[in-house]
Amino acid sequence: MPGTDNLVGVACPSVATCYAVGRNSSGQGVVVPITNGIAGSALVVSGTTGLSGITCPNVTTCYAVGGQPGDSHLNNTGVVVPITGGVAGSPQVASGTLDLFGIACSSATSCEAVGFKYVGAPFFNEGVVVPITNGSPGTAQAIPGTYEVLDVACSSATACDATGLNSSTDEGVVVPITGGTAGSAQPVTGTFVLEGIACTSATTCTAVGPNSSFTAGVLVPITGGTPGSPQAVSGTNFLGGFTCTSATSCVAVGENPSFEGAVVPITNGVAGTVQAVPGTGAIDAVACMSATICEAVGYNSSFSEGVVVSLGANLNGANLTGANLTGANLTGANLNGANLVVANLTGANLTGANLNGANLLGANLTGANLIGANLNGATLSIANLTSANLSGANLSGANLLGANLTGANLIGANLSKADLIGANLTGATTTGAKFTGAVWFNTTCPNGVNSNSYSPDTCVGHGI
Repeated sequence: MPGTDNLVGVACPSVATCYAVGRNSSGQGVVVPITNGIAGSALVVSGTTGLSGITCPNVTTCYAVGGQPGDSHLNNTGVVVPITGGVAGSPQVASGTLDLFGIACSSATSCEAVGFKYVGAPFFNEGVVVPITNGSPGTAQAIPGTYEVLDVACSSATACDATGLNSSTDEGVVVPITGGTAGSAQPVTGTFVLEGIACTSATTCTAVGPNSSFTAGVLVPITGGTPGSPQAVSGTNFLGGFTCTSATSCVAVGENPSFEGAVVPITNGVAGTVQAVPGTGAIDAVACMSATICEAVGYNSSFSEGVVVSLGANLNGANLTGANLTGANLTGANLNGANLVVANLTGANLTGANLNGANLLGANLTGANLIGANLNGATLSIANLTSANLSGANLSGANLLGANLTGANLIGANLSKADLIGANLTGATTTGAKFTGAVWFNTTCPNGVNSNSYSPDTCVGHGI
C-alpha cells in the first residue's frame, strides 16, 4: 500500500466502506479508505506520530486513536482523531496519556480508548483507559498492574473488556470496564501479551495473542469479564487481531511459522484451518463489512509497506435463496454447495470465489465478475450471465441449460462436459476456452446461429 509504512487497525462502518489506520515512512499517522475491497490513497493526519486503532459507531462517524509528538518521546500524548465521511478532523489530545492503541464504542456517543502513560521507575509505563464522549477525551484512568493496554471491546452499553500486558511479569491481562470504570487487571497465565479482543454477546468475549513462549497464537475465552484458560492455535506464531460476524463465527489474524500473515476461521470457539496470506509478513487487524466479506491489514513480506487483504467469507453450504447481493464484494468467498437460487448478484465481484456445486438456478449474474471462479458442477440453469466476466473460470460439468451468456467473457474458461442445451452464447468471447465433451442442442452460438443448423449439432467452429 503506497504511502504507508504499516497498517495496524481497521473498521468497517458499512457493507461497502472500511477505513484502515497506521503510519507512513515519515512517522505520521495515515487513514486509508477501502471501498468494495479496493484501497484508496493513504491520507496523512498531520500532528500525529501514528494511528493504532479505529472504531466506527455509525456509518458516517469513526474515531481513530494514536499519538501526538512532544518535545521528547516521554512528552508525547495520546490523541483521538474524528473521521467524518472519510475526512479526518483535528487530533483531540487525551491528557495524561503517552499513546493510545485501541478504541471501542458502547453507543453512538460513548466510547472507551486504551493505551498507556509514563510513570517512571520501576515499571516506567502504566496502562490507561480514557472515556470518549462525542469524540472528546475525558480524564485518563490509570489501571494498576498493567504496563500497557492494547485493545478494548464493548459487549453492552455499560460493559467493556480491555486487553494488554502485565506490569510485573510478561503476561497478558484482561481488564473489565463497567460504566466507564476499570476493574482489576487479571493476568492470564500461559500468555505473553493479549493484543486483540471481540465480543459475541453481553457476557462473552474472546481475546487473542501469543503464548508465553511465542510459539503459538492463543484464544482466551472471557465470560463476565473473567478470562478462562488460553487455547493454543497450532500453525501460528501469534494472533494479533480478532473480529466476529455472529455469535458463532469469528476470524483471527496473525502470523504463521513461515513468517507470513495468517487467517484463522473460528467457529463456536474452535479454530479451523490456518490459511497463509502470501506476500505478507504479518496480519495485525481484521474487520468485517458484513457476514460475507472482511478486510484485513498488516505488513508486506519485506515489512516495508502496509497491506490491505480482502478475505472471502466462508459461506460453505449457505442458504442464500433469493438474496439481494447486488454489487457485493465476494472476492475469494467459499460458496461451495451454497444455495443461490434466483439470487440477485448483478455486478457482484466473485473473483476467485469457490462455487463448486453451488445452485444458481435462475440467478441474476448480469455484469458479475467471476474471473478465475470455480463453478465446477454448478447449476446455472436459466441463469442470466449477460456481460459476465468468466475469464479463466472453471465451469467443467456445469449445468447451463437455458442460461443467457450474451456478451459474456469466456476467455480461457473451462466448459468441458458443460450442459449448454438451450443456452444463448450470442456475442460471447471464447478465445482459449475449452468445450471438450460439452453438450449442445438448440444452443445459440456466439455468431448468433442455432447449433441445430450444423451437423453435428455444435457451436465449435462457429464462433468458438
